[in-house]
Amino acid sequence: MRLRGTVFHTLLRATDVPGREESAGIELFLRRDFSRRLGGFVSYTLSRAETTLNGQSFLSDGDRTHVLSVVLGYDLGNHWRVGTRVFFESGRPYQAMCETPDCSIGETPTAYAVTGRLPPFYRVDVRLEKRWLFAGGRWLAGTLECFNALYKSEPIGVNYSPQEGLSVASQSPVILPSIGVEGGF
Repeated sequence: MRLRGTVFHTLLRATDVPGREESAGIELFLRRDFSRRLGGFVSYTLSRAETTLNGQSFLSDGDRTHVLSVVLGYDLGNHWRVGTRVFFESGRPYQAMCETPDCSIGETPTAYAVTGRLPPFYRVDVRLEKRWLFAGGRWLAGTLECFNALYKSEPIGVNYSPQEGLSVASQSPVILPSIGVEGGF
C-alpha cells in the first residue's frame, strides 16, 4: 500500500481581468495495486477557493471544501473482475437575490443578497470485466460499465421566486451504460 499527502496553493492573476483567484488545500491518497485480489485507491481533498474582486473576497463558484473518491476492484477468480467508484463532493457556494432576508415566500420592495451552499453530490459507477488470456501475454476483455448507476442529478444552482421561495436547480442526471472490448499484447 502507498500513502501520499500533497499540500497545494495556487494564485491566478490575469492582466486583463481585475481581481484574482486563489486556492489552497491538502490531498491524501492511499493506493493498493490493482494486481492484488482487492485493489484500489482512496483520495480525499480538503480545500478552499476564493475570488478577490475590488478588494472584496468571497468563495469561488468552483469551491468544494470536501472531495472524496473511492475506487475498488475485486478479482472474483477465473478472470472475472468487478469494480466500483464512489465520488462525493460537498456543495458549491451560491449567491441569490431574494425579496426577503431568508428567501422565504413573500414580496417586499427590498432585494437581499443571500449566500449559502448547494447540497452535496455523490455518484456511483460500476464495472464488470471478463478477461481471456492467450499465448505470448496477449489478452482480450469484455466489459460492462455504468456511469452514475444510481441516476443522481447534480445540484448546479438556486432559483428564487416570490411565490415558491428558494429552490435548488439540478442538471438532468446522466447515466452512461457501456459495453466495451479491451485488448493487450
